[in-house]
Amino acid sequence: MGILLLLSLSAGVSSVVQAADAVEVLIRKGVDKRRQKDDRGALPLFQEAFDISRNARAAAQLGLCEQALGMWAEAEAHLSEAVVSQTDSWVVTKRKVLETSLKDTRSHMARLVIVNAPESALVILSGVTRGKPADGPFYVLPGTVEVSITSGTKRFEATETSLVAGAERTVTFVDQSKSTATAAKVSKADNANLAP
Repeated sequence: MGILLLLSLSAGVSSVVQAADAVEVLIRKGVDKRRQKDDRGALPLFQEAFDISRNARAAAQLGLCEQALGMWAEAEAHLSEAVVSQTDSWVVTKRKVLETSLKDTRSHMARLVIVNAPESALVILSGVTRGKPADGPFYVLPGTVEVSITSGTKRFEATETSLVAGAERTVTFVDQSKSTATAAKVSKADNANLAP
């Protein structure tokens, strides 16, 4: 029984090591492609490395490649994921570069802030759940964005909001009265009301 358990543990460790080796090979190949100015060719390599490992270094490499390709939303998500890491030694040594890249990426996006929403609410932007209001601000691509917020069984929807790169828009929930539902308004002459 002990030998069987040892063999099983050994096989598990072996597959973890193989996955780590595969991720390292994919990242190296991706970096080589980027050095050859082939960002499109590097993208699937970094994506596969990230899919296997879900680690901060793979997220950073994927985000940097997406940034180079002008894939702002994807780059923002992956670079944001990478910079919060305090334990990945590669990310720690490259933090300033990653933070600068994240700042540059966000300059191509609009910033959306949710204020006074219930703590349990979920923010949905153009049909994609992005988290709770406290997870913001939320960065979105310029253009028309539908803002929806759900809390319990209530759903609050905004008329479509037009956003430009570098701009910030604030959605504020206002308790109109105890007898009516909570509503919200969008700042900066957007006049969209959120109502259940």
